[in-house]
Amino acid sequence: MIQFYVRQQPDRERALEYFAELRRRHIKPSAHTYKLLMEAYSLIAPYDMPTAHRMLSDMERCDHIRPQATHYATLIYSYGTLQRDVKSADRVFQDMDDKHVAKDEVVYQAMLDTLVSNDQLTRAEQLYAKMQTAIEKSTSPYIENVFIRGYGQKGLLEKAKAMFDAMTDDKITHDQPATPSTSCTVIREPSTYEAMVRAYVENNKMTEAKEIFELMVQREFPEKVTALVAELITA
Repeated sequence: MIQFYVRQQPDRERALEYFAELRRRHIKPSAHTYKLLMEAYSLIAPYDMPTAHRMLSDMERCDHIRPQATHYATLIYSYGTLQRDVKSADRVFQDMDDKHVAKDEVVYQAMLDTLVSNDQLTRAEQLYAKMQTAIEKSTSPYIENVFIRGYGQKGLLEKAKAMFDAMTDDKITHDQPATPSTSCTVIREPSTYEAMVRAYVENNKMTEAKEIFELMVQREFPEKVTALVAELITA
């Protein structure tokens, strides 16, 4: 229920009531519970960042739970994407090194989204390159989607298309034998096609947008999914 009142129907007061109930019943919260608490304070306006930060020490002091990368990612996302405070997001990102918390893909995504959303594409590209040498990237396309969105907003369509073309489709990947070059290939998801179509539409490149949409249709995603992207072209 805490998750419901944080993500589905945001209501900080109700979420905190359920957390208090956990305490009353002497049920030990998990690392995920603390992440939800941090989201309640940092993602639901009005933001209460001092209390969100305090959760990092509370989880260790009260429940012997070591803060994880996902907790820091929540703070970075709030500062950088919701509040457009790059300096504070940067501070949290760097603080992870001081606290010896390893950065993971979720943290990099939050920081890259921060930079792209705040018109710092060059820094984002530099951090993306650093990330690729620092961690083992999954096949998830969400970071690449952020770049496609950012490039589209700046009219850098060649860069957006290059990012799109560097990915592959899962059917193709699964048909190929695993090799070092393909094992970590980023796989396009419906959100990737949507980001690329949106980039073209926002720059009045309707022919190109339709071509990407046709590629999406060929992937045989559920009609409900493709219909949402079709609306971008027909709107």
